[in-house]
Amino acid sequence: MGIVDYKQHVAKSISDFLVEQLDLRSLTVSSLTVILNRNGMSITPKSIHAWIAGTSTPKAEHVLGLADYFGTSTDEILGAYADEFYEEEKGND
Repeated sequence: MGIVDYKQHVAKSISDFLVEQLDLRSLTVSSLTVILNRNGMSITPKSIHAWIAGTSTPKAEHVLGLADYFGTSTDEILGAYADEFYEEEKGND
């Protein structure tokens, strides 16, 4: 699997995770921004929208902050154990 595939996988995983969490917690991007900034992250709604759109990915410290706030692992946010990821990888052996 090439580096572009990893980048696409990570961008999609972050987007899917954020969309799901915003829905589950009835949060808006604006309210999430306020919460994350109160927790010490310097982030803008524009950045979160870009993560959801898959046009950019968060810095490592932002992934850690998201994991801390949402009570999950960075692996889950990044899609490290996603079944479809491993199926693609097996097919490339």
